[in-house]
Amino acid sequence: SSESNGIILSVENRPGGVPVEFFSCNFLSAYSNEDEKLFFGGRVALQINTIRLLNNDNIWENYSYFVKSLIALDRAITGNVLIRTKLTKTDNRIVNGLVQQKINHN
Repeated sequence: SSESNGIILSVENRPGGVPVEFFSCNFLSAYSNEDEKLFFGGRVALQINTIRLLNNDNIWENYSYFVKSLIALDRAITGNVLIRTKLTKTDNRIVNGLVQQKINHN
């Protein structure tokens, strides 16, 4: 039997960001329903909104909670304003857990 694995990164340009250049790679894809792009250049970073992994049981695992929490942590560390970002107890637990894991493994 063949194993199915995959990853999907859902990205977007930051609000007010400069348009990002890309090559459409649909003609290279084995999956006609996917809109695959290769991004290059750009003066600003893309923001990752969601990471989804397809496991061997063909079940999509959604890591959006982790992405949201890590974006908030990044904004706090870099001094960016956390406007329109509601932090939850789950966000706090995720960040605390990641920090504790890093402390305990060093």
